[in-house]
Amino acid sequence: MRTKFAIIGGGIAGLCAAIRLTELGEEPLLIEGGSYPTHKICGEFLSPECIQYLHDWDIHPTSISKAVLRTHSSSLTFPFPTAAGGMSHMQLGPALASYVTKYGGKLRTNTHVKSFQPKQSSYDAHLIQLESGENLEVSHVIIATGRIPGYPTQAPQMCYMGFKSHFKNIVTEGNLEMYSFPGAYLGIAPIEDNKYNVACLANLKEVGRFSSPHLFIENLIAKNPFTNTTLSAENNLFGKWMTATIPAFGIKKTPDWLDTYFIGDAAVTIPPACGNGLAMGILGGRLAAEYAVRLQSEKFKKMWVKRCSFQMFWGKLLHKILLNPSYGSHLLKLGNTFPYLTHKIFELTRQSEKAGVI
Repeated sequence: MRTKFAIIGGGIAGLCAAIRLTELGEEPLLIEGGSYPTHKICGEFLSPECIQYLHDWDIHPTSISKAVLRTHSSSLTFPFPTAAGGMSHMQLGPALASYVTKYGGKLRTNTHVKSFQPKQSSYDAHLIQLESGENLEVSHVIIATGRIPGYPTQAPQMCYMGFKSHFKNIVTEGNLEMYSFPGAYLGIAPIEDNKYNVACLANLKEVGRFSSPHLFIENLIAKNPFTNTTLSAENNLFGKWMTATIPAFGIKKTPDWLDTYFIGDAAVTIPPACGNGLAMGILGGRLAAEYAVRLQSEKFKKMWVKRCSFQMFWGKLLHKILLNPSYGSHLLKLGNTFPYLTHKIFELTRQSEKAGVI
């Protein structure tokens, strides 16, 4: 089978790349190893800069107007410049996938790539072999998965552990709540149906002080009066926490293959302290599609690395501050005194200009 555009990986970034290609008149093939819906161990907060794109696709997250950041001794309330949103992967993934197929994209779920052979010249085609034995010849490939089949990579060193669950009976007045602890931080975001996504990132060394991740997260929650009361076991809709180890954050070194575009976790992983991981996936997917139809893979890579490098610097700084509440308390007090500072930090960790070349 021969196709013009193929996307390997059907996460948020891959889905948004497929949608944008359909909007530009193409019929992309999206290959996803799993199925929809599915839970992901990450936050489900949607930063303001991506909300209009979702509305254009008739996807309407729960509106979030402000964030509240808390340490053991300080707090800061930050109103977003425009409304942010919250939506679970259980709803966002299927909604995006439905849009892909509705407007002409081809979606193959539960389909695994066995090997990938990049093209050697502009006259060649990328060769994708599926585990079913089917071979695909593709002109342009967008890679939106962290593991490239057939391409050897060194296993990353794991630095953190991520926790996630959904809760009920939380009163946050529609806010995003962020809690800073020594060696960890935790976020609470309203999603659909009066539920809340609760996600936590912790240093592996801190988790290792306990006999199990479960004991660690329960001990962490007990340190704050609000989380201790609200995040009780009876309010946990999953019954137990989902967990996963996570490597260091940063921009990944990707191969310089012809007509190949790396997006999502295949290109960059930004600390969740920024709250714009999903937004970067949406914007990156859209941009990759726009550069792909113009046959500008090299320009896309340079542009995306440049844009992400700036955000990564400030994102890592914010990440370190949230892992050290003694520093965070001083920053929150400073932000209360000088609100402009808080707005500036928010801007520095985001795509400040409208994403798009078309």
